[in-house]
Amino acid sequence: DEGGDAAPAAEKPRKRYVFTESASAAKLKDVKWETAGDAFHKLMPLLLEANEIQHGRKEMRPQFMADIFAAISPLYSVGTQIDEQGVAWTSPVVQINMLAATLMSAGQPVQESQFEPLNAVGSRFVEADAQRLARYADDTLALRKRVDASQLLGRLYAEIEPVLNEAQRAVLWPPAVRGIVNLDPFSAGAGWDEYMQMMAHGGRDALQTKMVAHFTSELELPEDQVVLLKQIVGAWVQALPDAFVLAKTEGPAARDVDMQKTTRVLAAAEHQVRLMQSVRTGLQLTKGQLEALVEMDYVLVPVLRKG
Repeated sequence: DEGGDAAPAAEKPRKRYVFTESASAAKLKDVKWETAGDAFHKLMPLLLEANEIQHGRKEMRPQFMADIFAAISPLYSVGTQIDEQGVAWTSPVVQINMLAATLMSAGQPVQESQFEPLNAVGSRFVEADAQRLARYADDTLALRKRVDASQLLGRLYAEIEPVLNEAQRAVLWPPAVRGIVNLDPFSAGAGWDEYMQMMAHGGRDALQTKMVAHFTSELELPEDQVVLLKQIVGAWVQALPDAFVLAKTEGPAARDVDMQKTTRVLAAAEHQVRLMQSVRTGLQLTKGQLEALVEMDYVLVPVLRKG
C-alpha cells in the first residue's frame, strides 16, 4: 500500500504536524509552519515557470522576479525562527514539517492514517541525523558535513514518498523540475542555492589552472606551496570523471549552475571533498590556512564550455 488512496470524505484534516515528541520539535513549537507551507505552495508554480523560461519555451514576464521574491520572502522569516533555535534548515524535523505545511496549503493535507508512518520515518531520520553530527571532529570539512546532510535528506524523501498519495506527490514533486537543484525544494538539493558556483572551463588543463588559482587565493598560499598545489590538483583533475571535463551539459545547464541536476552537484561536491582532503594532507598548512580550508562549505561545479 502506497498510501495512494484518497482520504475518505468524512475525514477532516487538522492543522497538525509531526515529531511532537522530539527534542528538535520542542525547540520549534512556535515556528509558523503555515507561513512556510503557504510560501512553498505559491513558489512551486513559479519554479515550473522558471524551468520553462530557462529552456526558452516561455518569455520572462516583467513581474516574474518580483513574484519569486514575494514567494520566497516569508521563508526567510521562518528560516530565522529556525536558526535562532539552533536547528539546521536541513534537519529532518524542519523538512518534514515544511512538507506537511505545503500539502496543507495546497489542499492535500497529511491524513490521520499517514501521521503514524510519517512520524516513524521521521523519528528514524532524526536519530540518523544525530548520529551523523556525532561523527564529526572539530576539523571535519564543512563541505563534508553539507554533503552528508544532503544525502540523508535524499534518503528521507525516498522513504516519505511511498507514504503519500498520488495527489500529494504531484504537489511536492512536479516531474518537469524534479531532480533539478534549486527547482526541487523537497529533495537532497534543498538549501544548496547559496553554496554552489559554476566552474566553467575549456578542458582538463584549463580546469586545473582555474582550480589552482581558486585555492591559491582562498588559502593565501605562497609560491612554494603553489608548486605542490599544482601537482595535487593535476592528479585530481586527471582522475575526475569525463562527465565533468569532456561532456557538455545539456540546455541551460551549460550557462546556469542553478539548472544542474542535484545528482551532478552532489557528485561534484564529493570529488571536491577528496581534493580538499588531498590539499590538507599534501601541504604544510598554517593554522589560518587550515581553518580557511575547513570552513570552505561551497562546491565549484565543473562545467565544460568551449566556443
